[in-house]
Order: sequence, then structure tokens, then C-alpha cells
Amino acid sequence: MSTPLVSAIIPTYNRREWVQQAIDSVLAQRGVSVECIVVDDGSTDGTGDALLRHYGERIQYLYQDNAGESAARNRGASEARGEFLAFLDSDDLWMPHKLLRQVAYLQVHSQCGAVYCRAYAMNEAGRPLLRLPYGASIPGPALDLRYALERGIALSGSSMLARAEVFHALSGFVTDIRHGEDVEILYRMLLEGIAVHILPRPLAWVRSHTHSQSLTLQQERFEAAYRDHMSIFDRVAARSSDPSVQRAVQGARQKEALRRVSFAIYARRPDLVADYRQHPLLASTIPAPAFDRQAQYFTPLIYRESADPRRVLEFLARLFAYRDSQSPVSGRRRADALARLSAAIWCAGQHPRHAVFAWAQLWREIFRQPGLLLAPGMWKLVARLLFGRLAIRLYLLWSHARD
Repeated sequence: MSTPLVSAIIPTYNRREWVQQAIDSVLAQRGVSVECIVVDDGSTDGTGDALLRHYGERIQYLYQDNAGESAARNRGASEARGEFLAFLDSDDLWMPHKLLRQVAYLQVHSQCGAVYCRAYAMNEAGRPLLRLPYGASIPGPALDLRYALERGIALSGSSMLARAEVFHALSGFVTDIRHGEDVEILYRMLLEGIAVHILPRPLAWVRSHTHSQSLTLQQERFEAAYRDHMSIFDRVAARSSDPSVQRAVQGARQKEALRRVSFAIYARRPDLVADYRQHPLLASTIPAPAFDRQAQYFTPLIYRESADPRRVLEFLARLFAYRDSQSPVSGRRRADALARLSAAIWCAGQHPRHAVFAWAQLWREIFRQPGLLLAPGMWKLVARLLFGRLAIRLYLLWSHARD
């Protein structure tokens, strides 16, 4: 049996239908020899029987008692024979030339230990979502630890290809973190001085759905994500003596603590708001722009839960009211109006039926504050409302044409 160049590892748990689509996208890879390793992390929906019946020896199927996605990925990596390792979540897909392009990149850039790519978004049914790809805002090609901590980094674990020797030298994914483990291994590579790059092309599809482990607004899972994220920041701080990284970690911790307060506001839990506000990192006055960033973060999450832009604006009203109750801020009326408009226009970009709502919000804000017409960011928002969907369509068409 010949040795494959790439080992594709798919962890799965009770996703019998979606995992078959993921496997098909692996088996459809062009130009590289690839083995497909599926690690069933304790599924109870008949996944194993379905895969063995449909794929037989075309895949390597491994079963284990439920131990989490990271443990499943590591199990697959321990059985892998390829020079390169690629990980694909069982609800995501790869484009046919994904591995070929990433392997070619690593073969040319010998100093690079891993390479990511951008990824398109799709809904539960597999239909494309009209959004800029994950990773579109990352300057690249080289990823930077401080930038990732300060700005956040919207990358999917399904987009990474790593040299097997690099992955094993790092001992793989940590198994005590279940929210953000794909970001944690990226931070660890950068802390070790391993060059990590990103290709500027979308080569994967990431499924956005309410059952996703990431970006959830269920309290138990949000709390678990908060604890894991704080643990990740603690580990970065413990491993780096760089003052700029330490400052970035502190900022990331503060942002995470405020995100917890914002979640409690979303959940209408004043008791939790008061409790979370006591966090030592939030002891001083919180600057108003920090709340603007929370508004941007929660807008897509709330929309995904409800598909209702009114819910988003209701949250912004409560968020800004809480901000003002803590430390009254003068001169924020115009900035708050622009934040509300930005959220409404983002929702309009997700579905054309929300365009009427966004236009109504626009005229409402102008009626309240005619001076908005002179605000620097106003006409950019109007342009987004008029042409945003068209601009994203053209971008996606251009991306497809290049491929």
C-alpha cells in the first residue's frame, strides 16, 4: 500500500448525513494522494454502520467512546501516515483543489509549518450564505500572534493543513479545551516560532448552524466557552515574555470578560450582569468603544438565533442603556445611531427581506438626528445598504473565477 501524501482526519459525533458529505469532499480531492480517516467519537445515530456500508475500505473508520473533538482529532493523527495532516469538521466541506494548493504552498515555503485558507459560509442545507469568507479581513500571508489576540481571528479548523512533524512535535490538540482548541493550537505554533501562513483564497465551506459548538448563545455552552477562552489566554501569557503580547493578552481577557456581561444583558439576567461586572478586569470604567465592539460581535450571533433584525436592535438598546447606567457618556447619540444602522444593514445583507427594515431604520435615525447626514461613516453605510449584497456577490464571483 502506497503512503499517502496527506492524511485527512474527520472527527464526528451524531452527524450521519453531514459526515458523508464531508467524506465525499475529501475523496474528491484532486492532484494529491490522500487517505481519509474518520474518527467516530461515540455516535449513537448509526454513523458507523452507514459509513462502513457506503464507503468500505475507501476510508479508515475508527470508533472511540465519547472523549471530545480534540481527542478524536489526535486519535486520527496517531493513525495517520501522510506527510501532511488536514482536519475537517464533519459539518464542513472542502473544495476539490484545497489540499493540492495548500501542499504546493508548503512545498515552496519550506520554513512554513502550517497553512490556512479562507472559507465560504453556508447554511444548514448547504446553500451559500452571502457573506465575506472567513479570514477575508486577515492581512496575511503570515499570521501574527499579537494581531490574533488583539483583533480575533476568524479561521476554521477545517481550513488548516500542517506538516505532520510539526503537529506531533506540539503533541497535537489539547484535550481539556473544547471551545477554541483550533485557535489554541495556532497560538502555540506562533509561540514556538513556527511560521503559519494563510492563502488568500476560499478553499473550504463552513456550515453555520444553531447546533455548532462555536458561537452559541446557550448559557451553559457560553459559560464553557468563556472558561476555555480565558484558559487559552492564561497559557499564552505564561509562555510569552514579550511585553506587547502580554498587553494583547490583557486586552483579550478584558474583552472576554465584557463579552460575558454582554451575554447576561442579552439573556435578560440582571443578577448575572451584576455578578459578571465584578470581574477584576472590569473594575475600572469601561470605555464606550468597547461596547461598540460587543455590538458587532453579538449581531451575527443573535441574528443566527432568530433571523430577526428587531431582536438585534433590542439587544443594542439594552447594551447601550447598561453602558450609560455605569458611566454616562456624552456625545454618543450619533455613534449609537451609526451602530444601530450598521447592525440593521448587516442583517439586510443576510436576506433581502430585511432591506425594508434597514431603510426604515435609516430614515428613523435621520429624522431623529438630521446631523447624521454629515457624519463621516454615514454614507459608507448607505453605500453598503445600496450595493452591499451586490459587492459581496461580485467578490464571490471573482473568487470563483480565479479558481
